[in-house]
Amino acid sequence: MKPMIMMAACLVTTCVMGSCVTYEQVKYYIDKEDGRVVLNDGRELQGRVLMPKAYAKTIRITQGDGKTVKVPAADVKVLSVWKKTHPDIVHAMVYQPYMTNKLLSAKQTKRVKPMWMVVVGADEYVDFFSCSEKYPIPSSGDMRITSGISGNIFIICRKKGEDIGKMVGLYDSSNKQLRKELVDYLSDDLVLCDKLEKKEIDAHDFQEIVKQYKPVE
Repeated sequence: MKPMIMMAACLVTTCVMGSCVTYEQVKYYIDKEDGRVVLNDGRELQGRVLMPKAYAKTIRITQGDGKTVKVPAADVKVLSVWKKTHPDIVHAMVYQPYMTNKLLSAKQTKRVKPMWMVVVGADEYVDFFSCSEKYPIPSSGDMRITSGISGNIFIICRKKGEDIGKMVGLYDSSNKQLRKELVDYLSDDLVLCDKLEKKEIDAHDFQEIVKQYKPVE
């Protein structure tokens, strides 16, 4: 058996302090992708990024000189990541809080602490994000957002200029439910809302929605 394969096998099966190290735990610590970190102060860092889980409070990036830098998530304006074999497929991630809707709270909305989320639609006036527990990038280069124990992948919408976004649905929400939430949140564009209600635009087509959204000032 080759040395690297033997080492990986040992990592998977080794027990530490009575607790076995699982494949998922090992994979997390070696799950790095090419990336660029743009900080709030304008500085940029580029190298190999340890892919963050949802509530990771820091980002680790190993630069070309081999030095690993640990950056607080709150200092990151945007994290861009891509598979080394697919530099043309870039995924933008941000670390921000959001407000829930009545899908999760029957009585009132509540503020959720900051977490990492992926941009799934962005334009001049509004952005859409998706968030869950993990953000692996398989060999295809396309990010596969995976849910945790809750099994939910959330859809967040934030208008430009607003400090916090709002959860408008889940990825497995019906078009009817998602459409209702979108019409309510984007009610300052009656033309777009009319197209959503008439099903001229699919409620899950976030790129088309951000493209057509033009709020009345």
